Amino acid sequence: LLARRCCALALGLRPDAVRIGRTKGKKPFLLPQSAAAARRAAPPNFNFNVSHEGAYVVLASEPYCLVGVDVAAPESLRTGRAERDDYFAAFAKSFTPHEWELIRAPHLALDEQAMLFRCLWSCKEAFIKARGDGLGFEIGRAEFRLDDRGGGDARDGATPGAARGAARGAAPGARSRAHGGGG
Repeated sequence: LLARRCCALALGLRPDAVRIGRTKGKKPFLLPQSAAAARRAAPPNFNFNVSHEGAYVVLASEPYCLVGVDVAAPESLRTGRAERDDYFAAFAKSFTPHEWELIRAPHLALDEQAMLFRCLWSCKEAFIKARGDGLGFEIGRAEFRLDDRGGGDARDGATPGAARGAARGAAPGARSRAHGGGG
């Protein structure tokens, strides 16, 4: 309903006129017949993405660039919490060596490590959601670098707009770099 309402408002459509499809990677997109029915010209690449976890829901839309978004609930509100080492082990290949150095920094408290883990994971989720690959993209190939300045840039030779959008939308100051070798 949220995605349908967003598309309707952005394009001047009745919500029941909005038709949403999905890519092979499960990314939602506005079907062409919806854009054709718009009361005003549809932007050249209008796209949107939605994420939810627990009581948190986020939607991002963009008229020109690819967009992906992810949300991770704070540790205190997560259900079925696993032990930190258990979920770190389960995601071992999902992060690059540099990202693991950040996450496991000895000066960080356990809750800070968990927060950084979720932040980097959300950057990766937003990145692959912007690309539209779903699980087809080896998530460990994308590396994000966080800084405390609030700025950032992202680079991936295949989809520079998607990378930039994912990094900016997912975490302030995020940077990404896609590389081969799976981390």
